[in-house]
Amino acid sequence: MAVVSGRLAPAVGVVSGKVVSPQKNAVIVGATVTANGLSKVTGTSGYYAFTLPYGTYTITASAPGFKTQSVSNVTIDVDHMVVEVDFSLFEAVNVGTVAMVGGLAIAAFVVAYLLFKS
Repeated sequence: MAVVSGRLAPAVGVVSGKVVSPQKNAVIVGATVTANGLSKVTGTSGYYAFTLPYGTYTITASAPGFKTQSVSNVTIDVDHMVVEVDFSLFEAVNVGTVAMVGGLAIAAFVVAYLLFKS
């Protein structure tokens, strides 16, 4: 704890960053970022920020249509009071439908594609 105006202040730091889609070369608006049971939702800038007590955390970012990503061992301490954790979320796999006719699985069409551009 630090001393502020003669009293002890809690030892806290900031974890912040940006959530982007590298495939679309754009920020992800509405992504949910979680840390220590707390959640933040990214705005139009794609940014989030948490104020957390000193400790080690796993920070997770997710958004509909994207694969979830986590970063472990994010440490906030006296030497790391401001920590930047950016996320690049890749689009998830979309799979079509398989129709059941007379107890037999008939694949009218199965569409599986990965929205990943190399």
